[in-house]
Amino acid sequence: MIPLFAQLVSPAVLFAEALPDCEVFIRNLKLGMSGEDVRMLQVSLNSDAKTVVSLTGPGSKGLETAYFGPKTYAAVVKFQELYREEVLLPVALTSGTGFVGSYTRAKLARLCEAIGVKTVFSTPVSTQVTTPPTTTTANPATTANISTTAMPQPESASEVFQLSYPSDYDVSHGDKLTLYGGGFTPLGNTIHIGTFTIPNVSRSLSGTLETTIPENAPRGKFDLWVSNANGETNKKFIVVVERGTEPPSIKSFSPINGIDGTTISVTGEQFTKENNEVYFGNKPARGISSSDGKTFTFTLSMGLDGMASQSDKTSTTTVPIWFYVVNTNGISNNGVFTLHF
Repeated sequence: MIPLFAQLVSPAVLFAEALPDCEVFIRNLKLGMSGEDVRMLQVSLNSDAKTVVSLTGPGSKGLETAYFGPKTYAAVVKFQELYREEVLLPVALTSGTGFVGSYTRAKLARLCEAIGVKTVFSTPVSTQVTTPPTTTTANPATTANISTTAMPQPESASEVFQLSYPSDYDVSHGDKLTLYGGGFTPLGNTIHIGTFTIPNVSRSLSGTLETTIPENAPRGKFDLWVSNANGETNKKFIVVVERGTEPPSIKSFSPINGIDGTTISVTGEQFTKENNEVYFGNKPARGISSSDGKTFTFTLSMGLDGMASQSDKTSTTTVPIWFYVVNTNGISNNGVFTLHF
């Protein structure tokens, strides 16, 4: 049997498979921030000639960086004004701000869903990890068709009943929440936050479900899904936190590179004594304890066939794997581990 990595056309393929389906943009981004989500923001902006970060050098297509600088800021403004009706008008703005908030993140994720991250990045590309193929963004494929007639099944054969992503993964009581997906019915949708339910949610004209987090919603991390006459969607997650709660944060981690199966020690703040989760690759590491709330360890196991057998620590082939912590305090910033294979 041919080893997994002998079958890969480039490290970029592995990087794409390591990304959780279009769930890259889970935090607000602004000038001066850094992280792998900033890099993916630049990749997304560079996929459209109208919003490129830079034509040459750092930030240009294939040379995206993890730093949110002035060029990224300017490109975000262009993106927001390009999609003014969806990004700016809902918050009574007429010009771009350069701040990547919930509406901008939702639009980025919707375009990602329409293109398909795995489809885009699984095409053979060069060996440079950050070089995506040339792609033209399409209209969101996941937006439900507008209809005023209640139908107990998806409105087209191609529309799968699914929850694609929420506008925010961590919310507080009174916050507005928008759910994107397909197969939502005009009436009678129920939003599930763990065992807590928000019934009788109507589909909006744009095909989304919009609600406000009730004051009696329980605090904590829960599965999030939708049910209606079509059945139940897949599950995402959501964290309901007390307003003003400081989210977990990653300050440092060691080692910063290694092979699949490496145990990583993380230092930071706002970790919970039990049930921290670290998201990376195709599935999270769950049930992680932190006795002092500032340190913990986890094993980075990508869960791809053939990967565990790779033991050449001297390999020069690398790919960045971004990870973040989720607990009842919210969602952390990203750490970026360099995987050798």
